Amino acid sequence: MPITLSWFDDKHSIILCTFEGQWTWQEYTYLEKNIWDFIENADYRIDILADWSLSAGFPLGLMDIIHRIGENRVPEQTKSMVVNISQSPMLKILIGAFRRLYSKEAKFYQLAGTLDDAIKLLEQDRGEAITQSISAFK
Repeated sequence: MPITLSWFDDKHSIILCTFEGQWTWQEYTYLEKNIWDFIENADYRIDILADWSLSAGFPLGLMDIIHRIGENRVPEQTKSMVVNISQSPMLKILIGAFRRLYSKEAKFYQLAGTLDDAIKLLEQDRGEAITQSISAFK
């Protein structure tokens, strides 16, 4: 599957979402719904690392999806953060536009160039160190 989910840490407090090659909005929408349902029903903070570095790009219909993502954004009470990992200029522009359109939620959506930079952002926000230990998402 071109989009995979796994737990990034032993505490199951970070979901790693990896995009590889070509993927569809249908696949994205299915995973997004499952992730948010899981986060909203958890009694602790769960963050997301979205790694786009191996993605072949976005399918057609991107602007419609951005609007929908904005409407189904991170529930503020969870304090969950989505850190997008990519060096793509296109994703940088999209994340910047999204953060301007939905400025109230901007702090929950970040962009990092590398996985190490993403971990540092989460560690700063959480105020604690993160130890990587990838396992299957269930």
